[in-house]
Amino acid sequence: MNKYKYDISIIIPVYNNENYIDECMHSIINQNFNLNRIQIILINDGSKDNSLNVMKKYKRKNILIIDKENTGVSDTRNIGMKKAEGKYILFLDSDDTLSKNTCRELFNLFEKYYDEIDLITYPIIYNINGKLKSHFRYKRLYTNGTGVYDLNENYNLIQTTVNIIIKNNFENNLMFDINQNFSEDERFATEILMKKRKIGFCEEATYYYRRHVGTANDTIANAYYTFENITSYYEYLFKKYEENNKIPKYIQTLYINNIRWRLIQNAFYPYHYEKREYEKALKRIKNLIKKIDVDVVLSLPYSKFHKFYILKLQGKNPIVEVGKKGKYKIICDENIVDEEDGIKSVVNKFKIRDNKIILNGDFLTLAFEIEKPIIYLTTVDKNNNKTTKQIDTYVTNNSYYQCDTKTNTIYGYKLNIDLNSIKEFKLYAELKKVKVPINFKFNRFSSRKIYKSNIRVAYSKKRFVITKNSIYFKIKDGIKNLIVYMIKNPKIILNRLLAKTYIKNKEIWLYTDKSGLFDNAYIQFKHDILKNDGIKRYYVYNESFDKIKDKFTKEERKKLVKFKSIKHKRLYLRCDKILSSFSDLQVYCPFNSKIKWYADIINYDFIYLQHGILHANLIKMYSKEFTQIDKFVISSNFEEQNLISNYNYDKEDFIKTGMPRMSLENNKIKQKNKILYAPSWRQYLIGNLVNNKRKLKTNIFLNSTYFKEIYAFLHSKELQEFLEKNDYKLDFKLHPIFKDYSHLFELRNVKNIEISFGKTKIEEYKIFITDFSSFQFDFVKLKRPIIYFVPDMVEFKAGLHTYRELDLKYEDAFGKLCLDSKDLLNEIKRIDKNNCKIDSKYLKRMDKFFLDIKNPCDEIYNELIK
Repeated sequence: MNKYKYDISIIIPVYNNENYIDECMHSIINQNFNLNRIQIILINDGSKDNSLNVMKKYKRKNILIIDKENTGVSDTRNIGMKKAEGKYILFLDSDDTLSKNTCRELFNLFEKYYDEIDLITYPIIYNINGKLKSHFRYKRLYTNGTGVYDLNENYNLIQTTVNIIIKNNFENNLMFDINQNFSEDERFATEILMKKRKIGFCEEATYYYRRHVGTANDTIANAYYTFENITSYYEYLFKKYEENNKIPKYIQTLYINNIRWRLIQNAFYPYHYEKREYEKALKRIKNLIKKIDVDVVLSLPYSKFHKFYILKLQGKNPIVEVGKKGKYKIICDENIVDEEDGIKSVVNKFKIRDNKIILNGDFLTLAFEIEKPIIYLTTVDKNNNKTTKQIDTYVTNNSYYQCDTKTNTIYGYKLNIDLNSIKEFKLYAELKKVKVPINFKFNRFSSRKIYKSNIRVAYSKKRFVITKNSIYFKIKDGIKNLIVYMIKNPKIILNRLLAKTYIKNKEIWLYTDKSGLFDNAYIQFKHDILKNDGIKRYYVYNESFDKIKDKFTKEERKKLVKFKSIKHKRLYLRCDKILSSFSDLQVYCPFNSKIKWYADIINYDFIYLQHGILHANLIKMYSKEFTQIDKFVISSNFEEQNLISNYNYDKEDFIKTGMPRMSLENNKIKQKNKILYAPSWRQYLIGNLVNNKRKLKTNIFLNSTYFKEIYAFLHSKELQEFLEKNDYKLDFKLHPIFKDYSHLFELRNVKNIEISFGKTKIEEYKIFITDFSSFQFDFVKLKRPIIYFVPDMVEFKAGLHTYRELDLKYEDAFGKLCLDSKDLLNEIKRIDKNNCKIDSKYLKRMDKFFLDIKNPCDEIYNELIK
């Protein structure tokens, strides 16, 4: 008698997924497989929405509905396995789907290789907000297609997700570890696979995985939540499967994979640990890494820079070998780490300014990790005389390679080459006393050819050649471009032609702020538009005209341009300057990532007006290597020092005038007995921005230290008594991103405290409370007492927000740091008792902070006209 009632049991845990259950179920019902031979086990894991009622619609003989309290996905799957009556068990999440032939193909493959394997995997395709993306492992590593793979030989075929089907061994089934809070799918699959060390692969089936960007799962991988659990898990695996002091390569690969993706997501290191605890954590990491074979590290299809980083963590010392023609190899323990025919340089900036060629870039090579770079510039003048000199290099912030951890040492260069005296130039490196060529690649902001008036500078055959932009070159370059653009997208040709039809007889300046904001660009535009200097000025807006028209006079409205309109595109490609309070490309560029198709005809200077003083550590956002900022408007000595030492700017990159909005300050507004509390938002407590909306994480927000401590402070009886006794009012200015959480603070009937989101007359307030909001600098200028309140400091240090460090450290800032509501209240009382006078050490810092600023708008204008 057949002990299996069904061919396949599909286990579907459900938790608050009412909107996706139907789609999930239809993908099963529509399988080209006998539905009566499929058992579907739907398990409601304590959903609080309408999921259970949706599930009940599908109840029938072979569909089992289970309702239980919330215990988590692992326990839910275990319950499902205990109820499974099929020969094979397939796992499916309730917001995911299967391709039509999945059950048939998986069943047939298992039947064919039943004795050889215990688990089959199949391709997973990620559905990220409607965009489908295949996982590289299934496209590139299963090179023989459908079949059985030996994991001792194909150890990089690691299985970390639940797109699997397994044998049903009933009471002998392996269960999910309910104590594993992350990578539970990986652990389950690994324990099964290590028995036979073989895996089945079915190319013809597909698992469609719906990834919800901006949900509660976005930050759960962070080391703050997972470090202990994950590290203990890999220590357990290494110990369990160690054989003759060697770890199976499959297990090694699992850990390397874990390191790599966590590095990229900035979720690997437990930065929130104190120094001694952190050092212990590093030791545990290195103890695991030292057990990994070099050939395993090098065999994985990851970036060579991250492979090199892992070798360094192992304590390895790779060497460089250079051939006669400059071809070099990086070798570690007789394994080739990398080999190249020349040094790769990525050009970040290639422009002509003031009769000089500006050439900035990075050397993306592992050779300079071992040997410090020696780079030479050779120029040929118009009389064919050659001159060679060594140039300076510096460590760039590309050393934070694809992550927020400094993984490598990548060098760069900044060159200003006189255009008038030479006809060509080139760079080369010296490595082990051998001349090595440099191969230039151009990023999306730069082009192999640049033009200025009748001058053409083009990179060809490893050299830069300067010629007149003759009719010959115009036709030659035009035909080449035409062919490329016709293949890529004919719209590129249209946009380029439209730009050329714009008769440019005057300079063009564009001003832009982020959608919904009227910031420094708006203020500067209102100032500059009054100048009768022959410059054409336009303000670029990104909302409906009716919403914004009242912000402008009748004459100014004639100079408004809709973002991404045809006129905006034409102006963008022909403009001389862009003044923006935001440096994000999508804010000011109508082509966004497609800008590379116009890099050769773009010739503007980007003036970054800022929208607040940069004081948080945002190297990957603002470093010179990663932006197109030509001039950076600054307001303080701190910014100048910080941007030079941490962000690789030079003194000549700054406009030291202060932000335009400082022209509007009104110090005549009378102080009142008012306290302003303006905490910043937190990335880990709300979803990412998708289609201009953020998904709320209400339960996570309510259970956070951030909310609990702020709530405790605002509802403190002691605070109420203090405010009433001293006739104070407290305005709670919650960040606009958290506006939909405002009702949770329950302040409607609390005396003397109001919640606000609109514009604030900061001059009215005697005391300011914040965590790291740039509002603090307005109070520095006013010289008012500041208190820093960071109740979630541990979470902040862990990197759960968009950054985890401040460039302006709290110990160097302008007030006391409080970590709980009680300490905050005591500090408010102390300041009040001292008649709101600022402590002398903080006052000295405030006095020295700002540059001597008189009228920023005038001074910015004058600097740009120069």
